[in-house]
Amino acid sequence: MSDSSHYTYRFIFDNRFRLDGNSVAHLWYNIYDAFDDHNEMYVERIDGKEMNQKEIRDLRKDLFEVMDQDELIIDSQYKSKRLHFWNRGFFWPRSHEEYVDCIINLFEDMDYYLIDICDQPHYDFIVQSGNTKKAVLWQDWNEDEENEKADQEMKDFLHNFLSETHEEHQKVIVSFEDFFVYFKETIGDRAECISWGDIRNKRNWYIAKILDEETRDPYYVYEENYDEHLLELLLKTKKSQTNKQKMQTMEDLGAYVFDGIDGFHVEKRNLRGFAEEIDLLISNERNDVFFEKLGSPLIVECRNRETPFSAPDMSVFITKIKDLGLKSGFILCKKGLTGTPYSDAKLKIRESLKEGITIIPLELQDIRYISQGADPTRIIKKKFYDLFER
Repeated sequence: MSDSSHYTYRFIFDNRFRLDGNSVAHLWYNIYDAFDDHNEMYVERIDGKEMNQKEIRDLRKDLFEVMDQDELIIDSQYKSKRLHFWNRGFFWPRSHEEYVDCIINLFEDMDYYLIDICDQPHYDFIVQSGNTKKAVLWQDWNEDEENEKADQEMKDFLHNFLSETHEEHQKVIVSFEDFFVYFKETIGDRAECISWGDIRNKRNWYIAKILDEETRDPYYVYEENYDEHLLELLLKTKKSQTNKQKMQTMEDLGAYVFDGIDGFHVEKRNLRGFAEEIDLLISNERNDVFFEKLGSPLIVECRNRETPFSAPDMSVFITKIKDLGLKSGFILCKKGLTGTPYSDAKLKIRESLKEGITIIPLELQDIRYISQGADPTRIIKKKFYDLFER
């Protein structure tokens, strides 16, 4: 394989075939050929860093636009530092009826639903999303400019569509690019003129937006990341009986969770100092603004009790962080915290922020989500920001 040090991205097809380059355009012909044999592709940065929103949008824009030439319907999702693309099929209808069905499917992918379908020449179908109704006319227009009969038929279709479709419906004319100039001159602003390729492109962007919103949900589950060992540790923690078992199983659970987060490493466990006990001491080298502000190292208090973590417990933990000269810590407890953001233990956390101390609580239900494939860093951020809710 050639040296990839001067390239930005790695393009991988079905986890087998790999290309390195700086953009989709840079590798376009190779990507085009690869999509003939592989239905899935993901893109990641060679340096292993997260992509920013501009990178993601530029990569999508290039692929969606050039794939228009190949009439592909593409789904896309950004997750786990990778921009995924997969082919949902081809837009190759062979008849007017198939064109109508394909366009209906594209609208339905964008959360429109079919409310009417009609015989020609009034409109092909009407779809609705929310309060917006669109009456859609698709015609496989005859491209023979010398055919006066076909030209008159097209004018008749347009006349009927513009005059007879109900006013409360937005009018959409789906056409080939060749007829755009003619339509715009003829219909003005009485209807939206759009190509089926543009509809497909809008559909691809819509799907990408919806899928990205799902993955930004802190409890979104990456099924391939299901962790059976973490689930076993979680069950042992819940079933522990003696105080020694409770302490040991909760520390085992916490060590596994935090050691599994990129940039975190458990340096010490069950550390006994002159004035304090530290369940977990963790180094923090994550390249993320939120986690960088937590500082390094940080400590984790593991509490496997049937009662919530109380305000006095929190005062002791805050003092421990201060005495160690640290900036932050985590609490991993079975039953959560007492109070609200304006009382008891949760209030203590808010007050500690004024002194530059950050404390983030996690409970066993959060660990269960992580064991099922949820992203622990998103859950950590959510638990912190939840402290500001009423």
